[in-house]
Amino acid sequence: MTRFAYGEEPFTARWGEMSWREPSPYSECWIVPGRAGVTAEMLPIEGLGRVGHFHALDRAAAVAVLRSASDSLFERGAGKVLGPMDGTTWEPYRLALDGPAGRDTFRGEPTNPPEHNEWFRAAGFGPEHSYTSMISTDLDRLYPGIERLEARIEGRVRIRPMGDFERDLRALHALSLDAFRHNAYFSPISWERFNALYRPLSPLLRPELVLVAEEGARAIGFVLSYPDQVPGRLVLKTLATASDRRGLGLGTLLTARIHRVAREQGFQSVIHALMHQTNASQHVSRRASSGDASLWRRYALYAREAA
Repeated sequence: MTRFAYGEEPFTARWGEMSWREPSPYSECWIVPGRAGVTAEMLPIEGLGRVGHFHALDRAAAVAVLRSASDSLFERGAGKVLGPMDGTTWEPYRLALDGPAGRDTFRGEPTNPPEHNEWFRAAGFGPEHSYTSMISTDLDRLYPGIERLEARIEGRVRIRPMGDFERDLRALHALSLDAFRHNAYFSPISWERFNALYRPLSPLLRPELVLVAEEGARAIGFVLSYPDQVPGRLVLKTLATASDRRGLGLGTLLTARIHRVAREQGFQSVIHALMHQTNASQHVSRRASSGDASLWRRYALYAREAA
């Protein structure tokens, strides 16, 4: 096994073998050449480290790099190490668990062999947080309370499709920082990094499938969805409501409106993607789908604690 700092030898053959996304320059890297690799980094949250950019071809190599990387973080003061997490929760993280048989994957879903979960457990990691994706296949079953919610915001909140991409993306950045700040392991993200993560989605986005709720000139909610690679399927990726505007039913209304637009646009199903098991988005998904949503797949974020 070899340990080196990212940037030390980024163009060598053994680095190229790993086929990683680019790690942070503050990461250290652990590899079994040609067999497994992982990056390790302290998070900007006291006492937390993370392992990410995980790649492995066999159990022994996987366990070796995961143990070595997390042990090195414990030596640097981490009390808990999370994984897999490719930087922060803004970047790819979590592992897909065994989902319903025969299911494909949707655009943006974690894709990993099922055995990766066992390899993390063998390295001393256990499930820390659980997530699910749900699918709604009866778009004619709109939420029956939608008219009541519409009346509640009438004259106060305007819901519109995405307009100028640059302007709206900046508004979504500011709103996301507020809406998600109480999420587990949240850390703020700069506009430059947010832009780098979301701008590649622009070719997929249709204005009518990205809705922005505004109170005056202020964005107080949004829902972002895009067509999946499977024809007729829509992925609802992100739903956010300003922390001081919760209780209006805005999340349910935005989701129900996306269902209505999806039906009008000829979609047959909507996937509500990657919701934390205890998040209000689970309740929103069930309400806006009028009970039609069913399990698509489960996921886990793992953690290993210092001895």
